Amino acid sequence: MDGEDRQEVGPAMADETPDAHAAGNADETGDYAHTDVASANRTARARVLAAFCWDRALSSYDVRALPGTLKRSMAAEADVRPPSTDETWELVCALLDRMRSWAAAHPDHPRAQVAYPRGRARWVRGVRP
Repeated sequence: MDGEDRQEVGPAMADETPDAHAAGNADETGDYAHTDVASANRTARARVLAAFCWDRALSSYDVRALPGTLKRSMAAEADVRPPSTDETWELVCALLDRMRSWAAAHPDHPRAQVAYPRGRARWVRGVRP
């Protein structure tokens, strides 16, 4: 072979495995964060975190006001791998807002009640109730 039979491989193709797309590991640009698999994982994580926050009377305002160190501690306590981006935390906030609206419409439902109302004080200091 003198090099004429070799096929040029661009940077995007060099790092790609044949089944990368089939496995949901990357989209066309090689970006895992915006694949269906990543979205499903983000949603599942956000649901667990939102339930954790809800049970401790934390609002979306409270969550947005928390520093990253407390958010990581919260995720660890909720048995969730800490989200690496704010995208998951924004989803948590959206879920908390939906839960708050639902609870206002169904005040007598047991799930509308907060499980650990004193748990909020552990996470939020100096933030409105």
